[in-house]
Amino acid sequence: GGTVWVTMTVTNTGTANADNVAPLSLGNLGCGSASLAGPTPASVATLVPGDAVTFTWTATADTAGTFAWRGRAWDQIPPPPPPGVVSNQANSPTVGTPAVLVSAASISQTPVSVGQWVTVSFTVTNTGGTPAVSVMPTLTSASTAGLTPKSGPVSAVTIPGCSGMHTFTWTYSTNGRGSLAFSLSVTGLDAYSLTEVFTSRTLSGLVQDPARLAASLSLSSTVVNAGGSFLLMITVTNTGDAVWGAAADGLLPPALDQYGLGSASVTAPLVAATTLVGSQSLTWTWTLTASSGGFVYFTATVTGADFNSGFALSTPVITSGPLQIDRPGIGIVDFTAGPTPVGLDELVTVTLFISNTGNFELQGAVPSVLSVTGDGQVKLESGPEPAAAAVPIGGTATFVWQYRTLRGGTVTFQGTVASAFGGVSNPAVSNAVTIQETRKNLDDLVVYPNPFNRELAVGRTVKFQRMPAFTVIKIYTIAGELVYELNAGANGLVEWDGRNRQGTAVTPGVYLYMAQSPDGSKKIGKLQVVK
Repeated sequence: GGTVWVTMTVTNTGTANADNVAPLSLGNLGCGSASLAGPTPASVATLVPGDAVTFTWTATADTAGTFAWRGRAWDQIPPPPPPGVVSNQANSPTVGTPAVLVSAASISQTPVSVGQWVTVSFTVTNTGGTPAVSVMPTLTSASTAGLTPKSGPVSAVTIPGCSGMHTFTWTYSTNGRGSLAFSLSVTGLDAYSLTEVFTSRTLSGLVQDPARLAASLSLSSTVVNAGGSFLLMITVTNTGDAVWGAAADGLLPPALDQYGLGSASVTAPLVAATTLVGSQSLTWTWTLTASSGGFVYFTATVTGADFNSGFALSTPVITSGPLQIDRPGIGIVDFTAGPTPVGLDELVTVTLFISNTGNFELQGAVPSVLSVTGDGQVKLESGPEPAAAAVPIGGTATFVWQYRTLRGGTVTFQGTVASAFGGVSNPAVSNAVTIQETRKNLDDLVVYPNPFNRELAVGRTVKFQRMPAFTVIKIYTIAGELVYELNAGANGLVEWDGRNRQGTAVTPGVYLYMAQSPDGSKKIGKLQVVK
């Protein structure tokens, strides 16, 4: 809002008149802006040699800043003569606002790890219109971190007005963890008034110990069959302090190496890179499938970077314990049952003989529950004996069962053997055992169930047992009419389903049966049919 007068004095230093002398437009050299009114006079018609004229403008300040003007005067002879003469260029003195210092400060990085370099920057700007001279900064450190000064400002500077700026820097190397605390100030003088100008800032930060990595490797099993799956786990820990330790960055599951006679295929975990702060851990899990038999070891190295410095981190090589991969090797060499034939209520011995054809000792080889097939019937009395066995490579083992015979016919036994770690043999079937119910005569003939209820009887039949081989059974009504005729087999047994010769179920009532052995002896009895 203030005004100043700008004057330009022009002198004719030649020997001829200067005609139509007028000033060119003034250019503002400062950072402020002003409105010019004038000049007065606008021009001079004739300026004789040795004479001078002064042109005057009124400048009204519009915005703060420095003001200085530059201009020339010229004389113009009317056409067609050539252009007139232009004066030398002249600058006015500078006027405007005093120097004003403002500042900003920063640390190149925080936190940093011990061993990194730290740069403190102090940027000072002169927002006034007048230059600031003899500007010199001061830095005071109250840091608890170990710092070694490397460089800093050494001489005062001049900072021009109109937002001129200068950046002072200090560089330190770090040699111990702790806090960073800096107080920064700068003093200088206004170039015109020599008034002191001042600005200050404070900074804080942190120096941490570098990140440190430790890792361990473990397996979900120490023994597995070829083709079986197991898990491998790697746990990595940033062993640095939770506050004073730097984070570890860019952690990814490492590549696994394996060596030994065995081998396994690997499915790596799919995870993003992870950052671990001090004292934090994480675990990666691999799924592996055992391939070839033998012992195998797994190794790995976990790598990353110090989050602050980017310096590479690496754990020592970590190694698993041995993994034993068993090749399936349970062979059933022999599976027998006897004696055969055998009578009722006698013992049948079942023997299962196995060998270890694998590459490791079979631990906990256990036979399955034997299944029994055939029309005979037996009951388990004891076994297997032993219940389990350890079988060395190339060795053998024998398991024994005892069964008691309950019903005539034939029976066979079927089963497998499994190891404690999942190996299973192929199913095996024993020889057939014949259970004979034949008797020398009809004295021991048994007929059951009696009374006979077709809906409740086992197999929906009446059983005739313990007869001589090929005995003939004839069933009659009470009136003596033949209902059905049966022929016992070589085991001396036969069954009747309660139907007559036409295939129709007989009516409930009392029936007679007559058994006649091949030697002609007979036995007669009653059979009640209730349904």
